[in-house]
Amino acid sequence: MLVERDGDYAKWAEDGTTQSLLDVRRDRLRLLLSTAVVGAAGPQDLLDAAALPSAAGGARVAVRRRLLESPVLSHDDLSPDQLEWWRRSRGREAEWFTEHTGLELELRSEGALAVDPAETLTDTAFPGTGSARHAAVLVLERLVAVVRDDARGSGRAWWPLPELAVAVAVREVQAQHGRGLRKAYADVAVLHADVVDVLTGSGLLRDGHLHAAAARYAPQTTYAEGLF
Repeated sequence: MLVERDGDYAKWAEDGTTQSLLDVRRDRLRLLLSTAVVGAAGPQDLLDAAALPSAAGGARVAVRRRLLESPVLSHDDLSPDQLEWWRRSRGREAEWFTEHTGLELELRSEGALAVDPAETLTDTAFPGTGSARHAAVLVLERLVAVVRDDARGSGRAWWPLPELAVAVAVREVQAQHGRGLRKAYADVAVLHADVVDVLTGSGLLRDGHLHAAAARYAPQTTYAEGLF
């Protein structure tokens, strides 16, 4: 809602003396939820009340909130009224998100994916940098290969993985790429935990299931002859 025009806000937060001039984003201010504050103990109560099916625009508020808080939207996670509204409105919503938030919606058969090209709203980038994220993408390559044939053309958001698929993929990545990862990942249990955290936090892995959007990020790795 606020953007820094001049000064140094970070320094003001530290010492309280440095001046900082802030502008109000009026285009976003008018998008704030309008709902009764009676009985609300905090911001979460206001958000929940605005997303109720009986509230004006309840489905719209709930779906937009999902896409703003998590980049992956799945039809499976929507209630019937939310899904009905989304199917009617998704084309317009793609334009709305670009205009008001800068996010680009990739409309998919199983839902949508919100991409932040300017990285202004992203708190955790994916794939991103660092050994854990590099390893996570290499693990995705293997997991997508495991389920690709069964999932092709299914339109489902979540693909069930074999019980040990993640563990096997992590071990393969460690064996093939361990020299390029941080030293702590010589312990496969540490690597496994961090890779699962990355994929779960990115909305691509949940309860032994892989999200269809994972195929979007799965690389096709090739190796220079003689290096491995």
